[in-house]
Amino acid sequence: MEFNKEFSKTLQDIISTQKCIIGSKKTLNEIKGGKLLLYSSHLNSYNLDKVLKLSDEHSVKTVKYPGNSLNLGKICGKPFRVSMLLIKSSENIDLNQIFSDNDNVV
Repeated sequence: MEFNKEFSKTLQDIISTQKCIIGSKKTLNEIKGGKLLLYSSHLNSYNLDKVLKLSDEHSVKTVKYPGNSLNLGKICGKPFRVSMLLIKSSENIDLNQIFSDNDNVV
């Protein structure tokens, strides 16, 4: 499954408002109070277990991005790999678009 252009635009809007945290270390440290955690399909099993456990503890929805971390980095406008990102605030941004037609919600 591929995320559509509307998803990419929504994600870019969120990043431009600086209401997200990019990177696994920062995400794991600041997961409390997050709205949505998006992670790459190539996230290693150790970090994936930590992410799923912490997101469950803090009631943060998680979405598995079907592409690799290079693709996720490209969508985020970064010239490097992005294995996960945390959306901290979603004011005025429709997160339902991320969930619509998405079977990757955990």
